[in-house]
Amino acid sequence: MANSVSNYPRKLGDLEANHAEVSAPDPPCARPATTHSPRRYTPNLLKDIIDLMPPPVFHFKQPQVASAKRPLNTLHTDLKPQISQLLLSKEQIVAIGNLYDSNEATNILFSLGGDAEKSLLPSQIQARAFLKENHLQLNGIDTLKTRWRKITAQSWGHGNTRQTRALYQCACGYSTHARQDVERTRKEKKVMKVRMQDDAPSSLRTQPTKPDLSGPTPRLWDRHMAYDFTGCLAHADITFCPADHQVLRIMGYFTHNEGCQKAKIERLPPIPLHPQVYEIALQQLQDGFDLYAVKERNRQLFKQKFYIGMKEDPQMRNFRYLILRTDSSCVYHMFFQRQGIDTHEAPEVNIHSWLNPSSRSYKPLLCQSVISYSPRTRKEERFKACVVSEEMEDATWRYAHKSQIILDGTFGLCDRRVLLFIVMGIDKDRHGVPLVFLLFSAPSGNRQMAAGYNTEILKEMLGDWKTWLEKRKGEPFRPSVVITDNDTKERGALLAIFPQIILLLCKFHTRQCWTNQRNSLVVNVSGSNFVKQQTKTRLQILETSLIESTEFGIAVALVEAEELFCETLSQYLETQACGQAALQYLRYLKQYWLFPELWASWSKAGRVRAGEVMNCRIEGVLPTTNHLESFNRILKQDYIKRFQKGGKRLRFDIFLYYLILRIIPSIFDHFQSYEEHLSWIASRFDGQTFQQRSSGSSRISAHPIAWIPKSNDSRGQARDSSRHKKEGEDIAQLNRVHGLKYVDHETLQSRCLSSKTTSFGSNIVEYRLQLHLSGFGWCTCPDFRYHSYWEGACKHLYGLLAHLSRLRQSFPTSYLPIFFFPEDREHAIQLYHQHVSSLPKDWLPSTSLLSAVSTLSDLITIPDIGMVEKLDADEDQGGSNDSSDCMTGVQDTTASGASSPGDKLVQVANEEINEADTTFNSILYASGSQGLEDQLRVQLHHHARLLIPQIYNMNLLVNDTRIGTSDELILELSSLVSQLNSSLQTLLQPLPPNAEGSQCGDLATECLPSENQNDISMLMGSAASASAVPLSMLRAPSPEARQ
Repeated sequence: MANSVSNYPRKLGDLEANHAEVSAPDPPCARPATTHSPRRYTPNLLKDIIDLMPPPVFHFKQPQVASAKRPLNTLHTDLKPQISQLLLSKEQIVAIGNLYDSNEATNILFSLGGDAEKSLLPSQIQARAFLKENHLQLNGIDTLKTRWRKITAQSWGHGNTRQTRALYQCACGYSTHARQDVERTRKEKKVMKVRMQDDAPSSLRTQPTKPDLSGPTPRLWDRHMAYDFTGCLAHADITFCPADHQVLRIMGYFTHNEGCQKAKIERLPPIPLHPQVYEIALQQLQDGFDLYAVKERNRQLFKQKFYIGMKEDPQMRNFRYLILRTDSSCVYHMFFQRQGIDTHEAPEVNIHSWLNPSSRSYKPLLCQSVISYSPRTRKEERFKACVVSEEMEDATWRYAHKSQIILDGTFGLCDRRVLLFIVMGIDKDRHGVPLVFLLFSAPSGNRQMAAGYNTEILKEMLGDWKTWLEKRKGEPFRPSVVITDNDTKERGALLAIFPQIILLLCKFHTRQCWTNQRNSLVVNVSGSNFVKQQTKTRLQILETSLIESTEFGIAVALVEAEELFCETLSQYLETQACGQAALQYLRYLKQYWLFPELWASWSKAGRVRAGEVMNCRIEGVLPTTNHLESFNRILKQDYIKRFQKGGKRLRFDIFLYYLILRIIPSIFDHFQSYEEHLSWIASRFDGQTFQQRSSGSSRISAHPIAWIPKSNDSRGQARDSSRHKKEGEDIAQLNRVHGLKYVDHETLQSRCLSSKTTSFGSNIVEYRLQLHLSGFGWCTCPDFRYHSYWEGACKHLYGLLAHLSRLRQSFPTSYLPIFFFPEDREHAIQLYHQHVSSLPKDWLPSTSLLSAVSTLSDLITIPDIGMVEKLDADEDQGGSNDSSDCMTGVQDTTASGASSPGDKLVQVANEEINEADTTFNSILYASGSQGLEDQLRVQLHHHARLLIPQIYNMNLLVNDTRIGTSDELILELSSLVSQLNSSLQTLLQPLPPNAEGSQCGDLATECLPSENQNDISMLMGSAASASAVPLSMLRAPSPEARQ
């Protein structure tokens, strides 16, 4: 195949020597033209061609004459081809070197536009003819059978002056093995760069510098090119203008070898996706659709032949129109690129460029919302960023100043180990409003994400936020109350920044700690399930009473009274295990939670004091952190999830981009829309207020029905039904059902003692039950009233059925009808409407379930043991007369003149209460530093008690084991133990006389950021910090390979 044109000059020396060039200042990207003679390429200099030759950069000169036309082509004549970029075998490299040595390669300059008549260079018509003859097209629309493959391309300039230089190679000369070698070299350089860092994993630092040649040879890549490899030397280096596809220069070798000319397509060539498909897909992603919706829409349009060119001859198509699975990455890359996110760059580089005013990627909106920023440039540093938008700043002064805030953290938001702490306020409608987002990376070497923070980092970032607010407003920022979970690091940081703040503990997290400890002690002991259930119920009642206590003396007396009761349980064989477990749990409450200052943070007394400080009722003080917990769930499952790609976590830079520019504005747009909605409601009804609909636990089931859920129920109701049935058998075995009687010939009525009624209690709680031969039934217990529509019959109804079954077995000659429950909910609802008139008038109990502990004397009074015999006698006699109440209380059988064993304790408790009243006000008004110190001390003792046996065992293992120092896990353990030993030695040193009791108080005076922070002050602002750090110093927020 002849690929040369005889009329074209083959090299620049063939052109007229008198062609004049107009000099102009060199563009910044060009280097000065060389003056020495062109270099001769010989086989001995092949290494220089590949390794030592600098990247080829051409040099052009603009004319000094002002003209609307495109300037003359003034590319320098000493431009070298980009041979080192070609993917060639060793034989091809030698052959191409010989070609250029013998001047057989082509090098042509072409004139531009209207200057063709003034130039001796070939015209653009000749350039297009040359490209067409060699089957090369520059507009990107080419046949799918073309042999040319673009290797590299680089562009410069803007608008109509933009120029591109592209390198093409024949597919038959494309070496797959050379491509594999290039990729392996790139990876080795990347590994070497990581290995040079001081925080690289030890396993990576100890790898040999050179590859191990003795190991197995890596598997060669399979060839995916459409044509087989024939060693063809054809290649083209073309410089052109993309705006109008005018060619400036063509260099290369255009003669294909014999094998290439005979080659046929052996594999499917890459088929590009039509640009219109990309446009529609990108617009859908911009509108918030996920990739599944994008593909679904693409299939619909493909079926309708909607895209441009689909109705033309299929044999002439060079594009495809169906989005494949392999297109996902390309679609997302184009989507992010349109938003200014370069996914080919490292996340830390992108963030640094967005916040740097001198960078081309600078984003002012992002920089305005990042009030402080500190990149990670050394191993011991963290990435830190504090995000506050303008709306968040206004909400801070409106809802948090001299009011209450919530602080909590979360993680697992992006692909790096970055923690997010959120400070939230409460608006007038009791909705949570985020005030600041504190982002920072976990420290180097951290293995547990949840433990990647300490008091210092929280204190530093909270201090930056407070300083920024006060500097902007010109007045001090003083929140009055803060509620957190039981994390001492959060509480310590808050006290350090806001010394006068009232610290409250979340009621949910406090009860959760108690529940976990109670279950670990009571549930696992031996004994009947009924006794364990009774013990568990009493302890739950005690916990509720402690939370609602307003006097410290009463809280202590409640626990001591329950201790006396549990000691009585321990005296009997059947209840001994439960009694001892309950005593151990009560000791846990006294040792870890019953300190005056700490008690004030989780009891009702602390909320009363907080209401006084904020000048609001106690209902206005938040009892839990549920607002922030709910926001964390919405942030992850609603806001972030819609931006994720296939459910994978977002890149760190993409997460920060969406958080500032999409998520935060969306949150405050919702608040603003809701306020406008409320304003319209008020104006529409002349300011009339309406009663709010009830929600939550106060919502009552529409149809309390007795039925048996099926085993294939997806909501798990069948599992609850099995549990109720088992508990009902325990109730029947313990003779808790009594008072059987017939209302008519089809209806049976009975009573059942509640699990809250113990054999040693002073109050008896019972429920009424009723069964009908049709399958209808009801019970007055709250469980049936509120949950039977979903979970079926309660345990008391199952207990009545089990009790009737036992009676049939004991008295086989007597006639007892068989009662049952329907297995279909719809059938149960029909029975409900038929017998609704027989339902009790008052479903709820006349007194609270906590009436037994409403007073201190009720708890402390221990009844006579003869109560057990009385209860058993009542069951044998069939019970007493029915009561009209749903829950009846039986008074204490102790004689009014006799003294119970708890009388002395009552007297002592009352004395303690009177004494505590005089000092409690000072406790409430004092800072929470003493409560925090108590909490830290008891937690330290708790962990020490758990770790000491394990450390003894580990010491024995270390003495018997010999492991090299290269073991990374053991090295980390050794370093951690050394740090722990140093901290303990400091802790054991006695404090000076004037510093005793003020260790935590010193925290409250340290309001400035830590000195061990980045050299670049976070208070400089995000723009100043980004400008002061070069990109070469940046480190990723997560240096470890895996979590």
